[in-house]
Amino acid sequence: MKKTISILTLIIFLLIAIAYLPAITNTMCIKAESGGNIALNKPVSSSGSIKIETEKDYNVNDGDYETKWCAGKSDFDPIYNWEAEGPFVIIDLESEYNIAEFIIFQASSNGNDKGIYKYNMLQYKVEVSLDKTVWQTLYDESINQKEEIITRNFSPVKARYFKLSSKQPSITDDSAIRIREIEIYEGTSAPINTTPAGSNVNQNSGGNLTTGNISETQTSVNTSGTQSTGIGGETQPSGTVKGTRSIGNTDKTQATENVERNQSNGTLTVIMVIVIAFTVFITTVEIIIIRKSRNKKKKK
Repeated sequence: MKKTISILTLIIFLLIAIAYLPAITNTMCIKAESGGNIALNKPVSSSGSIKIETEKDYNVNDGDYETKWCAGKSDFDPIYNWEAEGPFVIIDLESEYNIAEFIIFQASSNGNDKGIYKYNMLQYKVEVSLDKTVWQTLYDESINQKEEIITRNFSPVKARYFKLSSKQPSITDDSAIRIREIEIYEGTSAPINTTPAGSNVNQNSGGNLTTGNISETQTSVNTSGTQSTGIGGETQPSGTVKGTRSIGNTDKTQATENVERNQSNGTLTVIMVIVIAFTVFITTVEIIIIRKSRNKKKKK
């Protein structure tokens, strides 16, 4: 009877473990399909950083969302022109990649600046290069400061260097830029973010992009100010890549989805460990009980 109970217990917990395998496999497949963050811990250079260790430029791709890159006008290297370019950071991917997505975590997305929107950028520019000499503009746009996580998808572009700069890094007295993390992903068919309902992209006098609240039309503008609409993403003569983008506050960003996947994977792993440990424990206890019972019978 006790043997039967032990076997049944083992079977029950094994069935529970097997039931979680599809979810675990699915999570692993999703991570494999999405690819890894190719910017993680790659070499970084910048226009300057403040002297605090947790706010140096190399924190911009260290995988830690509590640290950040911070630089004000007083931290600017004198060989650069603050007024002309503003603060910038360059990530060397060390090899050429077909990049198709980047995610920029602004100051208010985490850490001690969480929820403080005045520390976020009002404008930014992203450029890529193969040789760090000739740069191709991917995005040059004005944004809502409440867009804490900037996620942009576009047709794959071959590049080795990724550059982020801002002429309006914040509305603080020091005009400092504060970026918690930059993630870059490659792929031949990156997931496309659709424009949230009720948003529109308008062209200002400088040819940059600004957000509005008119329709669901997605518009890209190249650096010469010529507009072109549609989905896809071909490089324009000016070097600007056209593609669908998320503007403003999205219901769920790709970064949030990645976090949820990681949390789900961690939860499933914990459950599996608990199930296996409990199964081993129950089985061991029952074996001990059976042996003691046998010993008692032998003594009798």
